[in-house]
Amino acid sequence: MVAFDAGVLIKLFHRRTSTEDKKKLEYLVRTLEESHERVLIPTPALAEYLTRAGAAASAVLEELRRHAVFYMAPFDQKAAVECAVALNRDLSAGDKRGGSAATWAKVKFDHQIVAIAKANGAQQIYTEDGGVQRLAKRVGIQALGVADIRLPDSEKQVPLFDDNGNAS
Repeated sequence: MVAFDAGVLIKLFHRRTSTEDKKKLEYLVRTLEESHERVLIPTPALAEYLTRAGAAASAVLEELRRHAVFYMAPFDQKAAVECAVALNRDLSAGDKRGGSAATWAKVKFDHQIVAIAKANGAQQIYTEDGGVQRLAKRVGIQALGVADIRLPDSEKQVPLFDDNGNAS
């Protein structure tokens, strides 16, 4: 299982995402779906995305619900325990932010996202957020960005003609 954070959701669904990033994410989702893997979306990350989605929010939610590959995971009891363990480690070391320069609110939010991923068995998290990357690595989850997704040559090919038969 892999997890997506808000930044990756934004790149997946925003119309201004570069063509290359869009292709990479669509390829990743398609290959995960074909291999019967799940894409876990922690509900705090979903909330962060929906806050910025505006009018597109309902359409994106419908798209997520339509595809069995996506699983929205709540901050439940198991995730709360994972989060508490991680936060207590930092508090015991005398640095509640764990070396982060971010606000305490953001640090707690990032901890929740990573705790949900860990509690649900995610082995990788796709994120563009340095704080989430750092926390994921600390708990043994591989943190990857969109730039880490490698497209096979067959996916990189540009069609010679558009849908109307005109040269590209």
